[in-house]
Amino acid sequence: MQAILQGRQRSLLTLCTGAGKTAIAFQVCWKLWSAGWNTKQTARKPKILFLADRNVLVDDPMAKDFRPFGDARHKIAEGQAVKSRDIYFALYQTMAGDENRPGLYREYPHDFFDLVIVDECHRGSARDGSNWRNILEWFAPAIQLGMTATPLREDNRDTYEYFGAPIYGYSLAQGIADGFLAPYRVHRVITDYDAVGWRPRAGELDRYGRTIPDREYTTQDFERVVTLRQRTQAIARHLTDFLKHTDRFAKTIVFCVDPH
Repeated sequence: MQAILQGRQRSLLTLCTGAGKTAIAFQVCWKLWSAGWNTKQTARKPKILFLADRNVLVDDPMAKDFRPFGDARHKIAEGQAVKSRDIYFALYQTMAGDENRPGLYREYPHDFFDLVIVDECHRGSARDGSNWRNILEWFAPAIQLGMTATPLREDNRDTYEYFGAPIYGYSLAQGIADGFLAPYRVHRVITDYDAVGWRPRAGELDRYGRTIPDREYTTQDFERVVTLRQRTQAIARHLTDFLKHTDRFAKTIVFCVDPH
């Protein structure tokens, strides 16, 4: 709140999964909205955009955490640039442009939003030249708040360069020590493909009939460059058996490379 009220254009929050990023986002929005804050310092409620890259990250907060906003909420969808609400929820994919359209975000003035909240902002949103980066730059006059559970790594360095160093962080170790998150033990499993890599046979085709490029594929390529069904099935089978022998109804989070 202090960073926003002081006019800091970009801020980053790094909180581990389960620490309540969405709850924080709601509290920030509610306080600003209730106080009638806006970047133009006029007598009106702020216009706030909540951006994410998956429907569940938009629909769930809109229906639950942000319910107190009532009719002030709106989800941008179906190519309609509605401008009569205060709290907007949208997917990057809905707002971004492609070869068939210039981008729905262009139908909003640059200074339409006072605050843009970017959930899971490490998912390529700040990468130079990306469609998502274009959205953030279009709404540059707005205060922009990025939220992520992923600490700085080589593959998300653009995000940290764009938003700057986190103004607040809450690690998994802190969450466990404070009693908010469950402690864990690592159960490490390495498949044969991960241990020795995989190389296609000469002329081998993928499921679409295309020739698979001849090279050595390793763990960093699986589910990103190439998908090995046998590997995926083996991992799923092992996870299922593991849960059956421990507690198959226990709460479980599965992190995937590809949301599909």
